[in-house]
Amino acid sequence: MLKATQSSNYVSNKVIAVKPEAQVPYGDNQSDNVSKQMKFLIPQYLGYINPQQTFLKCDLRMTGRGMLKPDERCGGHSLIENIRIQDGTSSATLEEIQNYNMLVAQKRSFTFNESISNKREDYEGQNRSTDHSKQLFHDTPADWNAAPVTTNPAKRTVECMLPLETGILSSNKIFPVVATQGLRITIDLDNVRNACVINGSADNDAGSTERNAGMLADGSSQTVNAHFALKVELDTGLTKAAADSVSNVDLRQPVDAPNDRGAIRANAGNNSNPFMVGDLLYASLADGTGEKSLGIIQSLDKDGDGDLRLSMIQNRTAGTPLGTTYPIDSRIYIKVSDRLRVMTSSDYADIPTANQLFNEALGFRMDNVEMVVNQVIPPVEYTNNIMKAIQSSNGLTLDYRTFNTYRHQLSSLNGATDQLIPSTQTKAYSILSVPTGRNNARTLTCSAWRGEFDGSQNYQYIHNGHLIPNRTVDLARLSTTGSSVGQVYLNELEKSLVNCGLVVRNLYDIANNFFIARGFSKYGQVYNLTQGDLNLRVQYEGATIPKDFFHFIQSRRQINVSQNGVMVMN
Repeated sequence: MLKATQSSNYVSNKVIAVKPEAQVPYGDNQSDNVSKQMKFLIPQYLGYINPQQTFLKCDLRMTGRGMLKPDERCGGHSLIENIRIQDGTSSATLEEIQNYNMLVAQKRSFTFNESISNKREDYEGQNRSTDHSKQLFHDTPADWNAAPVTTNPAKRTVECMLPLETGILSSNKIFPVVATQGLRITIDLDNVRNACVINGSADNDAGSTERNAGMLADGSSQTVNAHFALKVELDTGLTKAAADSVSNVDLRQPVDAPNDRGAIRANAGNNSNPFMVGDLLYASLADGTGEKSLGIIQSLDKDGDGDLRLSMIQNRTAGTPLGTTYPIDSRIYIKVSDRLRVMTSSDYADIPTANQLFNEALGFRMDNVEMVVNQVIPPVEYTNNIMKAIQSSNGLTLDYRTFNTYRHQLSSLNGATDQLIPSTQTKAYSILSVPTGRNNARTLTCSAWRGEFDGSQNYQYIHNGHLIPNRTVDLARLSTTGSSVGQVYLNELEKSLVNCGLVVRNLYDIANNFFIARGFSKYGQVYNLTQGDLNLRVQYEGATIPKDFFHFIQSRRQINVSQNGVMVMN
């Protein structure tokens, strides 16, 4: 992009709040009438904008039962799946980043330090703490060991200001919206099951000291042994005398339970209890058979020993027996599918309306959404150069970095895998390849953006028949130890991130932030990927997790603006 001789001559004129075309609530939950796609038009009359002072602003609130929060890897950015930027006439797509949240999650893992992390928590809805008493979107849960709990933690509304990490909107150069007749920005929001996690879920937080840390106790999910153990037998003849009669379900503490899962007495108000008032409770035998719904939880309390007691109203007609005996150590759990929906009259069979508590679907809601745009007045010399270039035969050329996304599903768990990446970039910088666990998506109990090193032995890219690098990059130590990593891998990782224009501030916790990468060039130069096929070969041994690969290629893209319109060149 063009620069004036004195950058200090750029004067910040005003901050403009650009409203979306549809001024409605946005988000993803089944309780509210919310939209999952927002559209903005940054108008041409603003002339010139400063991308680094342009933000997506909203009031963000979690909904439903459970300590839900945006994925802690990237905070509010995790809610955004795709971003598309077009010129003001919608005739040319300047930039489109698919799986934006996954890309940002990978970059954020290596570009933060304590100060930056604190800033992101202040402004971007990122909450890395797993302590229930230090949650950004929820009040601290009441302590059921101190007194009976009949309500759930109150939700907090958090104002977020998200700097969108696209090539155009994160550039350090002034962008002339007058040249492109404005900018149209379309943002697609992701499904809550991908974008958010239950706070402190065991699979999401490697450092959690509590094994149950907020996890949904769903005995039918992929998370085996997530159920709690029954402490006192439920007899087949258990009935309720009246519609609002309460029954008790007592649960073991971890040291007494066969699977070591339970609510810790001393940690009663914090992470070890996954149940909420209003949850639909289930029981099954110790082998997982004989499942029945028991009723709706009304309160959380303790029994005579100080163990967790769930008081519920059975969801069956008064006088109707339970019909199955559940002995000690039977499974007690709730289901994620129930929290994600608004429960119906069949769930509340013969339960009074006053006892149908907290019936709100798990999700997120964004209100007062706007794009905060910083309008600037450039020096006269810059403006004149822009106008002259547009009217010339060559037109005005603007360049910026952007990412393209390619997906690949591995068909086998082990052996040599070969992935063809149909790249079309003529000016490529780096590739970031993220092997995600296929079963991690849409669970709420673990990050959908976490790269899985499970079983990986080595990798190597091949372009046009040439091996890059010229020897395989060893990953065996990481797969064996879960912590040790080879020097060559670290070098490749750091070079690729630096080549993307990122400042690498830490290389800690590779096992929890794993992905494969390669820088195609050095010192800001570019590489032509169209002169042959690009492949990735990864050797797997002993892998148990099915994987989907997401390949992000960063390249330089150019826009040419002339009297004939806007043309995009890769």
